Amino acid sequence: HRLTGVVTNVMTERSALMVKHDEIPGFMRAMTMMFLVEPAVLAQVKKGDAITAHMGRNADNKWILRHVRV
Repeated sequence: HRLTGVVTNVMTERSALMVKHDEIPGFMRAMTMMFLVEPAVLAQVKKGDAITAHMGRNADNKWILRHVRV
């Protein structure tokens, strides 16, 4: 699913971002939630950045963002 939102916290110790995201029509209402990201993403984003990404599940069935762009 395509996601747009704003980073509210960079959680380096958890390899995650807290993101206030827009509604994903027909799938999820707008909310703030934590997403895992690849370690390289943590160096690219900061609190307050507007991002787009692809939201999915990893092998452990946890939410992860891929193809993150500021």
